Amino acid sequence: MGSYLSLSDDNRKRMWKLLYQAALGLNYMYSKGMVHGYLKLSNILVGTDGQAKLSDFGLNTMRAISKASTSSSARLRWRAPECLKRRPTIASDVYSLAMCMIEATVGEPPFAYLEDDDVRENLKCGVIPEKPDEMNDEEWELVIAMTHVDPSKRAELSHVIDTLKRFSMEDLDEPRQGGTTRCITCAALVFNHSRCCAQCGNQLGLKEESRSSCGPPGSPNTPMELNTDTSVRDLVNVLRSETIEEQESAVLLLLQVCIRDHKRHQILDENGVPILVDLVKNGRTHFLKVCALGCLCWSSELDSTPSDDEFEELRETIPAATNTECTSIVQALQDQSDRDKVKTVVYCTCTAGTIGRKPLLNAGIIPPLVKLLRNGNETITIWTMDALANMACDGDVNSAIVAEGAIPMLLEHLKNGSETQRGFAACVLGQLSVETASNSAMIVEGGAIPFLVGLLRAQTNIPKNFAAFALDGIAAVNDDYGLEIARNGGIQRLIKLLRSGTNTHKTHAASGLARLANQEENRQEIGRRGVITDFIALLRRGTEDQKESVAYALSYLALDTAFCTDMVEIGAISLLMALIRDGTEGQKEHALLTLGSLAEYHSQKIVDEGGVDPFLSLLRTGNKEQKMVAAQMLGWIAHSNEEQRREIISDEVIELLVELLRSGSHEEKDKGVFALCYLTDHGRTNTRALATRTIISLLVPFLREGRDEQKHFVVNAFGRLACIDTCKKMIVECGAIAPLVDLLKSDNTANKERAAIVLGRLAANDAANRDVMKRHGAVNLLKKFLRTGNRQQKRKVETALQSIGEESGRKQCRR
Repeated sequence: MGSYLSLSDDNRKRMWKLLYQAALGLNYMYSKGMVHGYLKLSNILVGTDGQAKLSDFGLNTMRAISKASTSSSARLRWRAPECLKRRPTIASDVYSLAMCMIEATVGEPPFAYLEDDDVRENLKCGVIPEKPDEMNDEEWELVIAMTHVDPSKRAELSHVIDTLKRFSMEDLDEPRQGGTTRCITCAALVFNHSRCCAQCGNQLGLKEESRSSCGPPGSPNTPMELNTDTSVRDLVNVLRSETIEEQESAVLLLLQVCIRDHKRHQILDENGVPILVDLVKNGRTHFLKVCALGCLCWSSELDSTPSDDEFEELRETIPAATNTECTSIVQALQDQSDRDKVKTVVYCTCTAGTIGRKPLLNAGIIPPLVKLLRNGNETITIWTMDALANMACDGDVNSAIVAEGAIPMLLEHLKNGSETQRGFAACVLGQLSVETASNSAMIVEGGAIPFLVGLLRAQTNIPKNFAAFALDGIAAVNDDYGLEIARNGGIQRLIKLLRSGTNTHKTHAASGLARLANQEENRQEIGRRGVITDFIALLRRGTEDQKESVAYALSYLALDTAFCTDMVEIGAISLLMALIRDGTEGQKEHALLTLGSLAEYHSQKIVDEGGVDPFLSLLRTGNKEQKMVAAQMLGWIAHSNEEQRREIISDEVIELLVELLRSGSHEEKDKGVFALCYLTDHGRTNTRALATRTIISLLVPFLREGRDEQKHFVVNAFGRLACIDTCKKMIVECGAIAPLVDLLKSDNTANKERAAIVLGRLAANDAANRDVMKRHGAVNLLKKFLRTGNRQQKRKVETALQSIGEESGRKQCRR
């Protein structure tokens, strides 16, 4: 039946008549003690006489001896929820017939874009597909009655038959004739109201074809009334019309179908993109230009046609709306009827999507838009939310939207609206949450997170896209929000979207997972679910945005040693190095951070991939963040490979690292001293490179505030420099004696030993230095260490005490 309906508009007009006949067939089966149990649209056939017939009884038996069949994904989308656990019943067939009604209306199976696991989950929760645009309220009420989760509360088949009979009588524009004729091609009997032969597919009655088939659009002899039932093909054809009014009506309707996946794809199939591009460039009104661009925006974002670059070029060709136009839009939103408001609010959202935000804001657009969120018309609320999302791109506009009380109304649409309304509400909430803690708090406290996570299971692509976008924005504001998203199952749903979603889904899912990976608990769950393999695949073949998001996520996952090993084994290093060499600034930054974590245990593999030169280049010319991580990378490489250490170290590199110590943040100084430490082999080699007052003065603070490893490096370096008279003087003048004495108080015996050595060398032949040490209590601390240290440490302490001019008091063993 699905194929039959798709052949012509006249065939589609017989849809309710055929469904009525199918229901009669089910009733006949029940009178014979049978259930169908496998009903779907492909099992409703249309014969050469134009009558519907039920087929495929292979899985059916008499009710008295029927047995529950095993679950089959082939019929899952039409099955009633109870059939997941027990055999089908009459009520189950009523449910399946309702699914056939949805399929016949939209031309696609129920839950067409969901995987079987998601469909099964929807069935368990009693979720049915979204109301099709093509169904009126009365038709949808029948579907609701037929799909109650409790089989005992579903509509009786007799009620369904009566209602379908009434629909079938209203289905055609003119009374039905009962006769038949024969196809001129195959001589098969053809029902009078058919426009094609069910046997051979030959189209009939061409003289009575609509304007879109037999005459040019806009012809005065063949006027066409455009409405939501007009086919995409006809709408695209009308765009070629010479009549501005018809073009504007058609582009308005096309924009509305763009948010329906299967309808938007039809625009591509009908070669509508070039026509829309031409309208953007040459349309005779501002409305035509911006609405055509609006259509292309959906196609570009969701289907990558046109490309992002092509779309941005087109956007730049459209002038901003004038102040007068913006004022007219605001006035019209307050004065028009609902029918006219649809066109105005669509014009508003398309204008905001170009470069018209500021004049619209100045004209006072926000209050009337927020007020429209209370409108009961679903189409108006959807496009109002789209307009608010397009406007909400900076702090001032966001504040204005929130000040008008939009968030509670948006939360209401998110929780109780249709699937499409929930998706657009998620989009606006996501925009409002971006980098705004107060808005995010209001949204989260309003209970948004469970509903946003639930929306990731939506049947269509746009709601899933907007839900992932909103979760990404919320998770970026507060770590606690990320934990709540995870508790509501967000990680599992985002990973599923990453694996099976559209390109846009994958981009938002990767970014959202990266935000969530910032927390240790979430990071472990993400890694355990095997997503690293999916991330690496996107690094190889993803878009530029996806690569940046993936590199960001990997930078957090790389904080776990086990995940580092997984990344290296899958081949992450070569891909990350490619981003370092040729990636965007964002890609480089995240790739650097990931490699920085990998380098501790895998620096040789990084060297093998040509890692030294790119890091030296970043140390010279990168931004502060890049220089900092490059310094750390070079330090790890020097630590693990003596040959590479000797190649890296030079006066230039030392000076670049010193610059980090001189003017960098605390973290930058930390990375700089880390690199100096390993490039000079913990201060044991190449220490003359450090022999300047500037460098020594920058190293002394690490004796006071650095980590034990940093103190060890500095005290080692000072121990070698103290053998040089000029350096000895600089060390003292830079105030090193006091922190060196303080090191004798620490619990780190290795650093205490190195401090004793430095103090001894500074005291040798210098009475002034000795006096300073004594005033700081060095003698008593050294004597205490003498009692507790090992044999080697005691020898070093004795030497230091002798240099200071104090006896150790330790008895020498005679032999």
